[in-house]
Amino acid sequence: MPLMLLIDKVAVVTGSAKRTGKAIALALARSGADVIVHYNKSRKEADKVVAEIKKLGRDSMAVKAELRNFSEVKAMFRKIVKKFRKIDILVNNVGNFIYKDISKFTSEEWQYQIDTTLNTTFHCCMAALPYMRRQKFGRIINMGDSGAHKIESVPPLTAYRIGKTGALILTKTLAVTEAKHNINVNMLSPGVIFNTISKPADPPPKGRYASYEDITNGLLFLLDPKSEYITGANLVIGGGWRV
Repeated sequence: MPLMLLIDKVAVVTGSAKRTGKAIALALARSGADVIVHYNKSRKEADKVVAEIKKLGRDSMAVKAELRNFSEVKAMFRKIVKKFRKIDILVNNVGNFIYKDISKFTSEEWQYQIDTTLNTTFHCCMAALPYMRRQKFGRIINMGDSGAHKIESVPPLTAYRIGKTGALILTKTLAVTEAKHNINVNMLSPGVIFNTISKPADPPPKGRYASYEDITNGLLFLLDPKSEYITGANLVIGGGWRV
């Protein structure tokens, strides 16, 4: 049983109805946080995650929003604060993935990829920060990619990597501007996860792909009160992948 390091904290996890987002939401609940489950289209799955969180003894609710629409994002956070009175933790997990050679990208696909990897993160940060500043506390974790810090050519992932690298620059910028408000902003960058859509032929040097537990362990490390001095960091959970 995890230590209740986040007891009575209120956490928002975007895209948490399924997959990695769901694993993050449940890990936060097991660590004592009340968790808001965000979804856009997966209402049934989100409701199931809410039920699982409540079985763990924590409060929860599902909220719907199209994160590419800033008005919807602001409305979502107003709804959350109305019920929970505060927002302590924001995990920007949404980041859809298009694996396609750059020469075949349409303009619409390009915009969608940048929107879902970068603009959604920006929207959620901008909507949450006023509440965190008011309470003089906040922890933001932006989900990145193990190559986000590298400037290199990866033709099938060009738009995705541009979005994630942009999110890393945003992370570092907000870490500096928000430190005076006791708000930490960090990035957590998984490598190849066990259910990644496009896996390499060979696993990372550690000999296996990342599990959800590998990712949530890193997340909880960054949120641990003992990690209070860490901000602006990019914690790569890659098992030695492409270092």
